[in-house]
Order: sequence, then C-alpha cells, then structure tokens
Amino acid sequence: MNLHEVFLAAGMSGGSNSGVYRHIETITVNEDGVSMLKRTMEPNGTPYNFKKMIVRLIVPKGNTTSSGQINLNSDCTVMWRTDFVSASSNSISTVKATVENGFVDAFALCTKTITERVSPSYKSEILFTPIENIHTITAFTDPSTVHFPIGTTLEIYAVSK
Repeated sequence: MNLHEVFLAAGMSGGSNSGVYRHIETITVNEDGVSMLKRTMEPNGTPYNFKKMIVRLIVPKGNTTSSGQINLNSDCTVMWRTDFVSASSNSISTVKATVENGFVDAFALCTKTITERVSPSYKSEILFTPIENIHTITAFTDPSTVHFPIGTTLEIYAVSK
C-alpha cells in the first residue's frame, strides 16, 4: 500500500477546515546522473501553492554514501542528512510541513534498513524562515560525490492554500 492509499483508507485530512491531502505526483529516477529532484508545478501546469505538504523520498542502496537534503522553496531546509544516499542501506525520508502564521512547522523522519533492521531518526521543529506558502520542493545530493540511484522515488502529497 502506498502513502496515497493509506491517506484514502484513513480519511486523512489536514485538519477540520483545511482540506484533504491529495497525491500531487510521484517522480521516479530512471537514469544515471540525477542529483536533484525539483518541482514547482503540478503535472497539469498549476504552480504550487500549498499550505501543507508531505514528501516521501525512497532511496535504494547506492554505490557510495553522500549527504543531501530536502528544501521547501529556495532556502528552507527541512531535512539534512550525512547519509542521505547510503552504500549500506535503503532509506525512506519523510517530511511533513505545515505553514502557520508565516513560518513552517516541520517534522522529518528518516528510516534506514540495515540487514533487515530498521534504524529511525527524526526531528521536529518550527523553522524561522518566513514563508507564506510552499511553492517549491527540492531534494538533492552532493553532485560531486554521488547521484540518486536508479529507482529512487519522490512522492508528493499536499493541501492547497
């Protein structure tokens, strides 16, 4: 069951007056050399204008370990990891971000599977980068060291502003 099916089954909404999360897009890396996944528009061409977003980045085991991060808009880092792409494990990074009163309230969780053992880490914080809405999502690695492995997927779910 993918995240979209979980939301539908649970009737998950962004709160009593804020609407339901909807699946925006799933991007799959199917070629070598990709170090950045960036979106500013929905597949139908509508510019992003979201108040809540859930991003799930699923990275298969790579050949090299590298740092990387997930940003909202141009300068709001919601996740940074030294082992974003790992030579020893698969990883799933999930970020849930909500814009409230001009700032982002973010929760980030990274789960790595190492020899069938799950190793989670997380952080939750209010980011004091002024932001009115989410109009860009970017996931990237350090292109000088490693790229996303083929099969990496970025799932985007959001609630419109």
